[in-house]
Amino acid sequence: MKKLLTLALSLLLALSLAGQALAFSDVTGEQPEIDRVVEAGIMQGYPDGTFQPGAYVTRAEFAKVAVLAWQEKTGGKLPDVAAGKNFSDVKADGWYVANIQNAVALELMKGDAEGTFRPNDEISAAEVVTVLVRILGYTDADAEGDWPDNYISLAAGLDAPGFAKYNAPCPRQTLAVQLDWLLDTPVKGAAAVEDKEVALRDYGVVTGVSTNRVTIYGWENGQKTYATTGAAVDVKDLSAGQMVNFTANKAGQLLTLSQKNVMTNDKHDAAISREKIELNGKDYALAKDAVVLLINNAGGVSVVDKEDLLAGTFAADLRASKVTAPIQYVLEGSSVGLLLIGDYAGAHDLHFGFIESVGEGADGTVITFWGDTQDYLWKGDADPEEDALYSYSFSADGVKGYKVGVADEEIQGETVDKVSDICLTTRGKQFIVTKDTIIMEVEYNTDRSIKSLENVDAVAADDIIRVRYVVGNSNKTGLEAAYIIINATDK
Repeated sequence: MKKLLTLALSLLLALSLAGQALAFSDVTGEQPEIDRVVEAGIMQGYPDGTFQPGAYVTRAEFAKVAVLAWQEKTGGKLPDVAAGKNFSDVKADGWYVANIQNAVALELMKGDAEGTFRPNDEISAAEVVTVLVRILGYTDADAEGDWPDNYISLAAGLDAPGFAKYNAPCPRQTLAVQLDWLLDTPVKGAAAVEDKEVALRDYGVVTGVSTNRVTIYGWENGQKTYATTGAAVDVKDLSAGQMVNFTANKAGQLLTLSQKNVMTNDKHDAAISREKIELNGKDYALAKDAVVLLINNAGGVSVVDKEDLLAGTFAADLRASKVTAPIQYVLEGSSVGLLLIGDYAGAHDLHFGFIESVGEGADGTVITFWGDTQDYLWKGDADPEEDALYSYSFSADGVKGYKVGVADEEIQGETVDKVSDICLTTRGKQFIVTKDTIIMEVEYNTDRSIKSLENVDAVAADDIIRVRYVVGNSNKTGLEAAYIIINATDK
């Protein structure tokens, strides 16, 4: 029986390459503070893929942030039963009740003299500073003078970032900056972190650089942001896309960073086959446990399955120089143990789908793809057509794509049922089936409009199969056999 597949995997792949700042569509440029607090689980984005950096934070929302930040900073355990005060404006079944009770029990937040908490009011910058200083262990006894000036002065003495207006509401982006400071500031009575003991030693690729932060996608630990304070690292010499080896301590401070043992291919392309990869004119094998990564020009990193790489998924693109940055690698003896393919602009930046519907929305033309109920704002150069196959990519403002204008070719005497099948079309064109090859069964109406479309994981021996693929459109070249189409009406 043919198993149904969803397009969720395709969408996840696209989103994983959409650039970092954790792929938030409304966060532009490098925002390591946002990355850091989201990775720490203190803040999060919204279901529509945005972070909404300019949105103001309510007191109820901040109560949750404050408790999570306290846990992350102190490692403390929350009370088994929150002993928070009951407030007249806090609903017993509200989503925020436990957060407010915990924030009050930990003496991070307070209510008003009238017995209210004002959960839906926007929290002010002064209130944010006060709570963050309390998380560091300081109390009213440490803050001399009247509120809020006393806490503002105390925070300034701890080198906290300033606010333009302390009586104004606090935006989410500003809150992320303040939380980033909190995570690096010692709690009351603790000495500044001077731990030089190496707790992490890894290779990685730099994905973001700021004045005192470096974000690295490590082979062993995934993407993390490290502080460079006190480290012998000159951030002026760093840029996204560099492969590095580095060490860090338990506190997340970068101790050393260099490109020792990292080799750079003189050319931007690489000849690759089942047994070998050619770099700098020499043939190498990939180590059994080799790590292969792609990084696009927006800083998005994706792991590549080694078998896919060798089976031919990327071979044509690498030979065709679909890489605009030098390939970097590390040798383990005579084999390549780490391989970084930089600024990759080949097939995996593209996706393929039939447009099911076209309509007009408030912001322009809106489309849906067969098998995907999500509406997308169309940003292609030409008007989209229903029931036509498109090669497309995701961007911050919508979907950009172009119509695939290559005629179908039939597979000649082949049964496609597994990855690594090598097939020939009737014209003699060879392609390799990989786990990324999408196989679908299409049923047409008499007017050639699509009646139904189903994604499947194998092709039966009696299916009549056609291959549709992209061979070139301007500077865009997709993977052959992007879709294997079973025309149900021809059975």
